[in-house]
Amino acid sequence: MLPVVPGVIVEGEGEGAAEPYDIEASLGFLAHRLAETLEARLMSRLAPEGLTLPGYRILAVLLTSDECRSVDLAERAGIEPPTVSRLVTSMRAKGLVGRRRSGRDARTVRIWLTKKGRVLAERLTGAARLAERQYLAALSPAEAGKFLDALVKVRQAALAAMPGTRPGIRRIKSEATRPGGLLRG
Repeated sequence: MLPVVPGVIVEGEGEGAAEPYDIEASLGFLAHRLAETLEARLMSRLAPEGLTLPGYRILAVLLTSDECRSVDLAERAGIEPPTVSRLVTSMRAKGLVGRRRSGRDARTVRIWLTKKGRVLAERLTGAARLAERQYLAALSPAEAGKFLDALVKVRQAALAAMPGTRPGIRRIKSEATRPGGLLRG
């Protein structure tokens, strides 16, 4: 039996449900609006750098890796492989990333941050963390941690309920949530 949550329709419910459905209080609406405001704030920092949100996600993933196979980068950043390829080409032209074919397998492409890319990624990640801290300031540190943990659990449950989903979308890291976590995959 699922818990009763105001504004949430349980499968099988519908017309005649006890409570009216308030779209503005629904999980999907609230999650979308929160993501929208976080993205808009981050985009205001990315645009002057000539970056898009997917481009930033590539930098953020590479910031935690010495180098990464392009297929893994696509999965971790939540971006389709052809888009990663185009973005990496553009970012390489700007001197932000390096790219080379693997010596063992010519089909495998490895990507890493250049010094210039690392400096930019660190600066932008600092801005993303600041935005998250400001958004979470309405909560106590304990509440913020529980909120982020709950979001991870809800996402895991949602992905588990989606049969046939791309592995990159379904894979969830069960690492501790920290500032910057809302922008990950």
